[in-house]
Amino acid sequence: MIKTQGGTPGTDTGTPDVITIYPDGRFIGLEIKRPDGKGVVSPEQNAVGKQIQRNQGLWYVIDSWEKFEEVWRDVTTLI
Repeated sequence: MIKTQGGTPGTDTGTPDVITIYPDGRFIGLEIKRPDGKGVVSPEQNAVGKQIQRNQGLWYVIDSWEKFEEVWRDVTTLI
């Protein structure tokens, strides 16, 4: 698992905050946003998310504990 920081040298704009790859080779990108609604997915993040999905990867935006639990359930069914 990798934790990225967008805007830092060497990290492309729109790169998910957390990147992991499951043993079957599936790419998973997680975009973490504030639960108060002030964090907004940028156009670059949306474009990267769509690219991940087009390539059979998984991309999620997590903005609450409930969303985290939902994503956790989805992802753990892949293991």
